[in-house]
Amino acid sequence: MEIKIINTNADDENYLKEIIKIYRGNKKLSKNILNDILKQGHLSILEFIDITIMLSDVPIFCQRQIMRHRHFSFAERTLRIKPKEKIKTFNHPNYFIKEQIKMGRVKYDILIDENFNSEEARCVLPLGTLTNFIMKGNLRTWVEFLQKRFCRHAQKETRDIAEEIYCQLLIDFPLVINFFNDKCYNHTKLCDKCIREI
Repeated sequence: MEIKIINTNADDENYLKEIIKIYRGNKKLSKNILNDILKQGHLSILEFIDITIMLSDVPIFCQRQIMRHRHFSFAERTLRIKPKEKIKTFNHPNYFIKEQIKMGRVKYDILIDENFNSEEARCVLPLGTLTNFIMKGNLRTWVEFLQKRFCRHAQKETRDIAEEIYCQLLIDFPLVINFFNDKCYNHTKLCDKCIREI
């Protein structure tokens, strides 16, 4: 799995300086001023930062949970025209589940070998098939996404994806992400990469 921010229209500090000027007059940006604004629930200031993230090699069963967040825009790579050699599957830790995923992939390969087109053959691919997609949303939608998916109650694989997104956002938007860090994310620990970047 690879997750990478590929585009944003602002960085945390410069954007927030401008918002603070509009919202509170010519006060300088400080953590206290930002915390005060966010504590008051004025989250609309986060809606002006757009962030696009590319997610690669994500199991379809995770992608389905992620795409339930309807305030994002999504673009997904199609499996309709993908050669069978390029289709990858999730390496599940449970042997029995891993074998079931392999069986679905074998059925797909048999259909392709029998000259079915990939558009028809993909019907038998398991939800453990890996996919790539791009996801775009404003910083407020990313915070709300993390509140739901970077949580002990989220499915482990989806939580792992949210943790990596959290680490990426923490690097680029530390003031905002740290504000919500203490209040919303029910994670147990930061990943090693995240700790190194802070």
